[in-house]
Amino acid sequence: MKIALLHYHLEPGGVTGVIKSQLKALKDDCDNVVLTGVRPPSSEFGEKAVCVPGIGYDKDNPDSVSAAQTAERVYNAIAAIWPQGCDVLHIHNPLLAKNKNFLDIISCLQKKGLALLLQVHDFAEEGRPGAYYGSIPYPENCHWAVINSRDYQILENAGLVKAGLHLLANPVTPLFSSASNKERGAGPKFVLYPVRAIRRKNIGEALLLSLYFSGNTGLAVTLPPNSPGDWKYYLQWKKFANALKLNTVFEASEKYGFETLVSNSKFFLTTSITEGFGFAFLEPWTAKKAIFGRNLDICEDFRSAGMIMDHLYESLTVPRSWIDKELFKQRWFDCIEQVYEKYGAQTGPEETEAGFKTITRGGLIDFAVLDETLQQQVIKKVQNDPGAKKLLPDINPVLKELSGPGMPEILIRANRDAVLRHFGMEAYKKRLLDAYKKVVRGPVNHAIDKERLLKGFLLPEKFSLLKWCDNEI
Repeated sequence: MKIALLHYHLEPGGVTGVIKSQLKALKDDCDNVVLTGVRPPSSEFGEKAVCVPGIGYDKDNPDSVSAAQTAERVYNAIAAIWPQGCDVLHIHNPLLAKNKNFLDIISCLQKKGLALLLQVHDFAEEGRPGAYYGSIPYPENCHWAVINSRDYQILENAGLVKAGLHLLANPVTPLFSSASNKERGAGPKFVLYPVRAIRRKNIGEALLLSLYFSGNTGLAVTLPPNSPGDWKYYLQWKKFANALKLNTVFEASEKYGFETLVSNSKFFLTTSITEGFGFAFLEPWTAKKAIFGRNLDICEDFRSAGMIMDHLYESLTVPRSWIDKELFKQRWFDCIEQVYEKYGAQTGPEETEAGFKTITRGGLIDFAVLDETLQQQVIKKVQNDPGAKKLLPDINPVLKELSGPGMPEILIRANRDAVLRHFGMEAYKKRLLDAYKKVVRGPVNHAIDKERLLKGFLLPEKFSLLKWCDNEI
């Protein structure tokens, strides 16, 4: 088959990493080309990459080119390589309004008879109102792909049919299992949170958990954020941790090196409140390390693959009396109103009130629902009040596991085997080729109901200030 992959850019990042994996998976079975709006930053892609002006982000498109003109450029770029055209045009992340013409470009390409597979990695509906296309309808009668079963179910509920909806769980590249003899044992022992410290990674919760680590074990957070909107919160957490003398190292990869951190880690940690695919839940096992932390809905995919994830926790609740209750209520209601307004959506007062009652029932509240200011109130109380520190594990027994004997080796091996078996390159190649064959086999007749799609993500009973309040694209 002849497969053309298309993305706004090929800068380092998650989607570019997936494209690299797809090229690797397809190299022996398909002819490939990558169409991008910006020339790649290095020669890494070689002749596989073709720059097509007009498909990049708006900020990278200084020339005013119509959607029809850009679609013609894409079509011609493909024809220059394969005069008979490609079998599938695989477009990545089409539902983020980084290019105001992108949906029209897709429509023009569809009219030219190209068989399209649109792969969604990120939804604007999930906390990115600035990247939302508003009332503009999404492409109809295309094949779609998603990276987890949750997104699959949401899109199915929004109107897509199974024949045109494909689950393409990402491949996992194994981490090294140990450092060199020289590096082994160098430096202090850490619980490792290998992450860019952006807001949704819930850094405050990792700091709270660190108060329950045994002995002198510290917390290592590997990387700083790379977006301006996250930096002010990151610097706030660094200042806070320093003021409280928390045993935490930020930007730990720069200080120790990632391989040394992996080798010396007692286990990996994740407190993120939302993930697209969830590499954090899979990669540690390939290095023979356990991962501990917050359970997310995407983890059901991993359990379906045979992994044992029962040790993850659903929530980390704290007494509502530990925070400024009125401040939280005001911020929560103001935030939810502002978010719905940004999306041009509405929610009834009954629905909002019911959501608030759900997240505050029993006089408890999930720590991840709070914003940074309120999270810091909780951390200070736990550190300074012995009674509060003793009470929290009674409310959340999972905290007692942070100083326990650790996870059995047999479970670590079983999870490692499941990751390699279900998320390795061979399994990924099969998923990808199966999807392409279905796209080639024929068109589908379906469309996304945008209102129902939005409701799949905007759930008052799960509404978190950390995720939605003061969010920037």
